[in-house]
Amino acid sequence: MATWILEDDCLAPHEKIEFNYSGPNPFGVVKALTSDDFLRKTFEVDSSDIYERDFRWDITSDPRSFYIRLFLVKGLDSKSSIYYELIFQGAQPSDPKKKGKVSIRLRAKLRTEYPLVTAFQKTPIYKALLWIFNKLFYFKVRRNYLRICNDALKEFQREIRNIVKAPGE
Repeated sequence: MATWILEDDCLAPHEKIEFNYSGPNPFGVVKALTSDDFLRKTFEVDSSDIYERDFRWDITSDPRSFYIRLFLVKGLDSKSSIYYELIFQGAQPSDPKKKGKVSIRLRAKLRTEYPLVTAFQKTPIYKALLWIFNKLFYFKVRRNYLRICNDALKEFQREIRNIVKAPGE
């Protein structure tokens, strides 16, 4: 199925937000940040919109390395959604009181899709009308969606700082 897709990086001109933590019980920080209630509240999504794509935990060494990759999809309207990607990578000592580390990376994209299914939708006239609609009317809506995306990422950053007791921005 043909689709016209518009995709914007919420963090442009930057690719990602990265936060590094070194201290006791880094996996405890990850558990707090990946809890279902916390993610639903912060990103305003349902549990069904949270996808754990990858979970690796290596118990063969000390400290134990881990890697967690989550996707969250926040539907905004019939055409647009925000796709959040959260990656946690670090090492947890077998004794949680010992010093470990975790790197947290956040990415987000705003994606708008216009399906081109019918014969009329595939014509140059329809595509021109779609472009005009997007340029004149939907542009401000997408800018507002980018602001919503950025606000959620800033809230997540604040929560990271609160959990690890790091100073603010």
